[in-house]
Amino acid sequence: MLGLIGKSLLNVSRNPLLRVAHTPTLHFSALRAVNGPSYSSLGATYQGLGMLSQMRAFSTTLPLSVKRKKKYKLKTNHAAAWRWKALANRLFKRRKEGKSHFNVKKSAARLNRLGKGALAVPYHVRTLRRLLPYA
Repeated sequence: MLGLIGKSLLNVSRNPLLRVAHTPTLHFSALRAVNGPSYSSLGATYQGLGMLSQMRAFSTTLPLSVKRKKKYKLKTNHAAAWRWKALANRLFKRRKEGKSHFNVKKSAARLNRLGKGALAVPYHVRTLRRLLPYA
């Protein structure tokens, strides 16, 4: 029993500013009965229980009874994500259709025009923001 309690007492944070014991509860009566009031066999000398109770008072661990609010993830529509790219000014850019094949019969000016991107019209932006929540 002493070995388990001794290991849990010396499990202290590596940050010298924190120095927090990461144990939920220690039974100091068992330590006092075995080692006496100085606890010198644990590798450090603790005079009394004052220092140990202060170490637990500044613990960074949360109690088990605290429940965190669940955050829901929004799903991205991958069909829209493939076709649309978000810009820094909160608009969306897409590629124009009609340049993937049958390009021989199209004029050079038309192919140049089809090679440029196009922006979403304002009434589509609201829908695109719902489809791409993290864009």
